[in-house]
Amino acid sequence: MSKTAWRANTAPFATAFWSSRKTPCCRPIGTSKAASRPGNRGNPHSRFCRPWLVGPKPHRRALASLAFSAILQAGRCRAAHPAAATVAVDIFLETFMPSSRIALLTALASLSAPIAAAVAQDAPSTAPPAAADQVLLDEPPAPPQPAVTAEGPVRENYEDGKVRVERRIRKMSDDSIVNHGQFTEYYRNGQKFAEGAYNNGVMEGEWSYWHENGQLGKKVVFKNGQPDGAWESFRADGTLHAKRSYKEGKRDGTWVTYYPDGKTQQLEQTFADGKLNGVVTVYFPSGKPRMTTEFKDDQRNGTVTEWDESGRKLAEAVYVNNLLDGKLTRYRPDGGSSEEFYSQGKRIPGPADGAK
Repeated sequence: MSKTAWRANTAPFATAFWSSRKTPCCRPIGTSKAASRPGNRGNPHSRFCRPWLVGPKPHRRALASLAFSAILQAGRCRAAHPAAATVAVDIFLETFMPSSRIALLTALASLSAPIAAAVAQDAPSTAPPAAADQVLLDEPPAPPQPAVTAEGPVRENYEDGKVRVERRIRKMSDDSIVNHGQFTEYYRNGQKFAEGAYNNGVMEGEWSYWHENGQLGKKVVFKNGQPDGAWESFRADGTLHAKRSYKEGKRDGTWVTYYPDGKTQQLEQTFADGKLNGVVTVYFPSGKPRMTTEFKDDQRNGTVTEWDESGRKLAEAVYVNNLLDGKLTRYRPDGGSSEEFYSQGKRIPGPADGAK
């Protein structure tokens, strides 16, 4: 082996070896602290000092002995340098005769195992971390329902001592108070305003409402606190004001509002699932239509048409999502008309824009 090759091979090994000797647990086997000091000629390894290792004529057997000592040392202490062990193996292979290399490789494999284990333990793992097991906690138990501790009638009065409310209540174990049973509320003049029943704080069954003059205003049926079914409302003079319909608390079906005569329709609407869906018609007192509008989900979608009281058409337009979209036609008393064109609520020129 040439001098240059020996220098290249031994320099990193010597550096790592002497760096490891600074740690007490990494002293060469069989040496004392005093004998381990660099430059001590009494040290069995003193001939392996740094200048000698990188010198021009390294001793092959001495160098092999040094490598063997470093491997044993690495097995004892995890502070050993993997780079030093690698160079030591190369030196072994080049120092001993080929016939002895198989036995040496077997010995080196057993000696280098602690080094590999130490390096593997210190090196950060490149494998993805295992997903943490999902921790499922039991749902907390539902709080117990408050129990009834007392029940009975209660009366509340106006300032002048007249009755304002008569009701039955329940006092619960959580100190809350709920209406339960018959409920009646009065005007100041003593006339009934409302009458119905509660079930554990929820309106249930038929409820009646009156005007202050004693005239029935409306009767509404409640289910689980929500209006449900068809009902009528009346004005204080007894004329029909409106017909309504609910389904599970939502407006449903045809709603009609009447003029004061109680017979002529003023407004007709159609609801589905609580929203306007269908044609909404507004009427003149004469009963003739004044305007019709097509709705879908509470928004104008479709044709809107307007008339005067004589029945002459005044205008017609198309809406999409509550915005003018398409042609708007205005009709004049002389029989003529004009057209305008819109796109998403904005006016645009059209092929027939202008009067004709």
